[in-house]
Amino acid sequence: MELTTQIGESVIDGLAYLGALTSLGGHAAYFTFVAPFQGKPLRLQRAISQAMQTGVGALPILSLITFFIGLILALQSAYELRKFGALNFVASAVAISMTRELGPLITAIVVIGRSGSAFAAEIGTMKVTEEIDALQTMAIDPIHFLVTPKFLAMIVMLPCLTIWANSMGILGGALFGVAQADFTWVRYIQSSLDALFLRDIVTGLIKSVMFGITITAVGCHEGLSTGAGAEQVGRSTTRAVVVSIFLVILVDLVFTTLFFFMSERYGCEIAVERIDNVATQPEAMISLRNLRVSYGDREILHGINFDVLRGETMVILGGSGSGKSTLLRTLVGLERPSSGEIWLKGKNIAAISSVEMDDIRKKIGMSFQGGALFGSMTVGENVALPLREHTKLEDSTIEIILRLKLDQVGLSGFENYMPAQLSGGMKKRAAVARALAMDPEILFFDEPSAGLDPIIAAGVDQLILELKQAFHMTVIVVTHELASAFLIADRMVLIDKGNVVAIGSKEEMRSSTHPRVRQFLDRIPEPAVSEELDYLQMLTEEHRHPGR
Repeated sequence: MELTTQIGESVIDGLAYLGALTSLGGHAAYFTFVAPFQGKPLRLQRAISQAMQTGVGALPILSLITFFIGLILALQSAYELRKFGALNFVASAVAISMTRELGPLITAIVVIGRSGSAFAAEIGTMKVTEEIDALQTMAIDPIHFLVTPKFLAMIVMLPCLTIWANSMGILGGALFGVAQADFTWVRYIQSSLDALFLRDIVTGLIKSVMFGITITAVGCHEGLSTGAGAEQVGRSTTRAVVVSIFLVILVDLVFTTLFFFMSERYGCEIAVERIDNVATQPEAMISLRNLRVSYGDREILHGINFDVLRGETMVILGGSGSGKSTLLRTLVGLERPSSGEIWLKGKNIAAISSVEMDDIRKKIGMSFQGGALFGSMTVGENVALPLREHTKLEDSTIEIILRLKLDQVGLSGFENYMPAQLSGGMKKRAAVARALAMDPEILFFDEPSAGLDPIIAAGVDQLILELKQAFHMTVIVVTHELASAFLIADRMVLIDKGNVVAIGSKEEMRSSTHPRVRQFLDRIPEPAVSEELDYLQMLTEEHRHPGR
């Protein structure tokens, strides 16, 4: 019972302490951001003086510590990465570790040792010598006079010191990279910058601001709570350092957890993205991992797995209702998967935000089955639309580009025609020209030959081949036209009832003995099914005896 009582009392005391810190921080924030607009002085001169002591005074020791930490990180990273022949990722590991975590944390600990303890000692001494009482008798708020300048100095200088610490850590890593990993100074710094996203830096700076508030609140609170005598000043100073370090780590944990769940919620998890991007084969442009798509309670795609290699033409084959069109719509972000991953250009588009998806769409092109040209616009206006929406090019430049794109698809001189004036094949070519407008790295085609006579269809197939050869782009084509597929494909994947039945080169598909592949390629009709019960029984038998 006594243990329970002690635990309860400790919890209550801890909560009361946090409440006192919150009250002190709130008052300091009020005097910093609100009171100056109500006629009260900001005491900027005192804040600048405090910033010089807190910030500039900490630079030598902070530089030395973070430089060595960056060097140690590089050595430790290289120890493991060299086992996999991946020393080129040392720069990324050091940059990400410093900006997200170690830079802000080490800066905070250094500042605690220098300034947090100094705050407690200074204010504690003033408390013992009754200087605090003197301020109050003169109707001067001690928080306004003493704490606010420190608060303002800390929330300004901690982010600045953190940026400096990040830079010194990266510089320390660069020393190892240049000496042992065949980097040049310029290439190492560029690799570090390439590894970072803006949010890596921003999350570190947000933490540093919160650390500054925590250090100021604890140091000043301990000083204001100092008892009588020099011994009490020493105890307050020690307690300020210990409590500040504990609370800084606690705040770090809280914000790291918060950022983790925010990133998971809004589909911008960075660490997983980078790790998987490293693990994915370098030549894979698109990677599908256990992709599942459902409409309501009905699952259409059942755990799709395959890669599309950079620069290849992948043809997705399948009969009507097989799920191939759903797969294509999912790849371009028109459908959201119920589970699984789609790695495209280093991002899992199954888990990213709509804003990030729009950024990716600017680098891909899509030619729809019916063309999807806007009937109220001319062909030229259709082709120019992405350029006008996503670039700041002059109209004269856009005019040149749209004419070039139309010429590439064999529609030179048709820019002033309306879509209704074009034949089916010409509409498809115009749709391709629009898809090419932003010079995409990946080009998607949905049934490019559907509904066309053999001669026009052959012309569209030839166009796809010419575009791939000329621009070395990755092409994904959904079709059920076998002649077209075997003409344009580098590899093929056959989808049947939402599953990948087979994947391989044209020769491998031709020589496949898989029953479903042979049925599709040899154009063998499905057995007649007159009743739903018979159909379900057939599926059950197939499941029990696969490949029979």
